[in-house]
Amino acid sequence: MLSSGRPSQSTPLRRTFVQPAERDRQPTGGPLAALVRHRDRRALILYLLVLTMASTEPWDARRDSRIWARALDVGGGRSGREAVSKALRRLRGLQLIVTSRVNRLSAVTMLREDGSGEPYTYPTPDQRQDRYLRLPFAFWTDRWYQRLNLPAVAMLLVLLAEKDGVVLPLDRISTWYGISRATAQRGLAELESHGLLQVRTVQRAEPLAPLGFTYDRHHHLQGVFERSRPGRPEENVTELKPTAAKRRRLRRKLTATEGKEVIAP
Repeated sequence: MLSSGRPSQSTPLRRTFVQPAERDRQPTGGPLAALVRHRDRRALILYLLVLTMASTEPWDARRDSRIWARALDVGGGRSGREAVSKALRRLRGLQLIVTSRVNRLSAVTMLREDGSGEPYTYPTPDQRQDRYLRLPFAFWTDRWYQRLNLPAVAMLLVLLAEKDGVVLPLDRISTWYGISRATAQRGLAELESHGLLQVRTVQRAEPLAPLGFTYDRHHHLQGVFERSRPGRPEENVTELKPTAAKRRRLRRKLTATEGKEVIAP
């Protein structure tokens, strides 16, 4: 199964999935916020899984629908297939994917993460519109995709999209990300309870505050999601588009042995 610890052991996801480029002009947030508002955890997990699997052009993943159902833990029967179909419909409606049938397999092709309906391309970090977060493979191998509820997964993606130690004013989260304050609080609390988040409270001078100061809450991901810190060897490693051979190895690793692995995409 997958190992983590290197920058390459992750899936790139454009930040526009989490937050529109013009965040102050679109308080409804990006596609992530739409999935959260519809409480569609299955569609979110399926989207992240397909994105991880679609590692080569034409950026698609082809699997029997029963395998998608098993990966979502909804069973392989009729009800499971219907749950997968519903999740795919949601993702199509958000213009995140297109679907087709290829040799009796369900083919899911990625579109651009911002929901624009534009074709997917591999993100390049030197372009502003392509800025991306990295979702570590440990999200799958350590079963966090099963253990975290929807608010926690959403806030994990938000924190991965921001710098380590980001200050998240709760009264502005709705404007910035389209996620309600209550949902954000639940998600952050769950991440803390699992030891995946550390919050440091730092006093800051504020002349207009009644006491002359205020407090900022700095958020640091921990454990398998912890960011690289200065001095670590991986800090200055530049992530490049994986070679064809490396992508093939990744696809083989992500193809699990039925009944023995974490997921069976």
